[in-house]
Amino acid sequence: MDILASLGRGEALILGETAPLPTRVQIYKPDPEPKSNDVDYFTSWREGGDDIDID
Repeated sequence: MDILASLGRGEALILGETAPLPTRVQIYKPDPEPKSNDVDYFTSWREGGDDIDID
């Protein structure tokens, strides 16, 4: 677990049933970035759910 503190930006530790050994990998941002329409959870959480009617 000491390796977790030394992981750099964009690095990950892959382990599990499909990885025979724990593997350190570098993950790069896609270029061009995907144009997705994901929900902005942070803003929704911060502003609250005023329009929700729970009885």
